[in-house]
Amino acid sequence: MKNSYSLTNNNYNQSSFNLSNITKSNKDLEIKNVSLKNATQTHFQICPNIFHAQLTAYVPYPEISKMSETQVQNLLKKNRIIIHGKSIPRPITNFEYCHLPPRMIDNLKNLGYFQPTSIQMQVIPTSLVGRDILANAQTGSGKTVAFLIPIIIHTWSLSQFNGNDGKGGPYALIIAPTRELCIQIEDQTKKLIKGLINMKTALLIGGFPIPNQVYRLEQGVQIVIATPGRFIDIINNYPKLNINNIHMVVIDEVDMMFKVGFMNQVTEILEKTTIFSLASGYRQQILMFSATIPESVEKLANSILKDYIRISIGNQIDDINSNLINENSEGKNSLPNIPIKQTILWVENKSKKKQLFSLLNDPKYYSPPIIIFVESKMGADLLSKAIEKKCNTVTLSLHSDKSQEERNQILQSFINGEIEILVATEIISRGLNLPNVNMIINFDMASSVSEYVHQVGRANNRGWAITFINEDSKNLFKEFVTLLKAQPSGRVTPLPSKLLNHGFTLSGNTKSR
Repeated sequence: MKNSYSLTNNNYNQSSFNLSNITKSNKDLEIKNVSLKNATQTHFQICPNIFHAQLTAYVPYPEISKMSETQVQNLLKKNRIIIHGKSIPRPITNFEYCHLPPRMIDNLKNLGYFQPTSIQMQVIPTSLVGRDILANAQTGSGKTVAFLIPIIIHTWSLSQFNGNDGKGGPYALIIAPTRELCIQIEDQTKKLIKGLINMKTALLIGGFPIPNQVYRLEQGVQIVIATPGRFIDIINNYPKLNINNIHMVVIDEVDMMFKVGFMNQVTEILEKTTIFSLASGYRQQILMFSATIPESVEKLANSILKDYIRISIGNQIDDINSNLINENSEGKNSLPNIPIKQTILWVENKSKKKQLFSLLNDPKYYSPPIIIFVESKMGADLLSKAIEKKCNTVTLSLHSDKSQEERNQILQSFINGEIEILVATEIISRGLNLPNVNMIINFDMASSVSEYVHQVGRANNRGWAITFINEDSKNLFKEFVTLLKAQPSGRVTPLPSKLLNHGFTLSGNTKSR
């Protein structure tokens, strides 16, 4: 192992740390005398029981440390950053301020990130000091890169500490609910770590042979991206695999991951990855993200996260009672700010196809690429065939009954512009970056208001979402109207009178659908 190593540009020595200050014995690891220069100006403490945070030893740039409290508050307000917690690190305004290697800065630019987005400004320094995080921000805000940057920095620190042979990991685990989202996260990870020595990933998802994935793990990786089910299958059936050094766990789309069916898997994963080969006293760092975080999810997160920072990007709204809203310590509530035009149409079931064909055959509305969300897999297949016949346009369906290879091919063809219309179930409603999508049509209303936010979030910021609604979704009316009325002026076209005046809208009935 080399005597010293710095994650930073050599032109800025203030943030460098010396590995000669860190000793390793046969039984444990002990951190000694890690230098934190200008510590009195940092306004936070690096978590003493988070080993990798001590190792990375993040120190803010002087430009950040010297800001007055008023300047910090103005910066937060300008970027709609809402934070709660104790000893919160200050946001960064430049990627170089978090001491990234020059190659990683170049990789970010190649991905189109020249300055940090709002969520990245706060999540990156907060994670670098080792704090647990519960964060929400709208789709397309850069959440994935927000957690990948500190994950990569920390895992690189650990890899260097353990001899730089790539065999000590994995050090970080990222779990997400769908194969497609995992594939996208790994793709972004690979682009960010390009050119960094001994930084490798493993993708553990269904639809691909388990032996190949196990072999990848055995060869040594630093970051694992997985669906919960496949990760559990592998660690249960291959107990000799090393999962004792997973210092960081990211739970993406946490609102879905805490639902029945996923929650037990998430709990099992956290239980099986918290025993480190480190000295007692150190613990995991856990980061949770989504576009929407209901109050029920926040309560569960409270039982898992330790001394965490709550980060929200969006508008604040007072005194609204909704399952979608999260009360914070100041008695205010936050609602998702959906940055696209939204139109709600009251359409009876028997008229939905006729209404859809009318939209798709009207140049005023037809703006491909288009995603049409439906409730069932059979419905997706039947509707895609009907659209192709009636509208004479290339249309395919996407759902979980298709093989992973077929799903990948369809999604890639859609991204490449070879398919104009994609009819899909909720399988692609979360997390996927589809920047060219111009229109979302919710042929079937989403199963929850939270899911609606994710579905319309597939469109780009200049996009348009049209939703068919009727009596079938009455249990969502109160919550749905609350969300729509909270959007900025002009963002939502006038709502149907049948929706506004419905008894379930006025009574506040919000039973699950």
